[in-house]
Amino acid sequence: MRYTKGYRLLTLGWTDGNTFLPVNSCLLASSKASNIIGPQQHFDGRSLAAKRRNLAQMKGTSAMLELLKTALNAGHTADYVL
Repeated sequence: MRYTKGYRLLTLGWTDGNTFLPVNSCLLASSKASNIIGPQQHFDGRSLAAKRRNLAQMKGTSAMLELLKTALNAGHTADYVL
């Protein structure tokens, strides 16, 4: 029952079973202020920094869906998702 401060990396990629090509990724961090390392800066909600911070503080499943939406909007297709 211990919490280790740090980051988790979520990577969306394409594979054929032998190779893995990363398509998109994001760092996931805690949304609790007590678990965040260092000072937090306030960013304008429209900036790229604010969008990345909001994505980082989402639950992993919600962030995964956002990465999939981004990949689909960029023109990537898939028969299935694991």
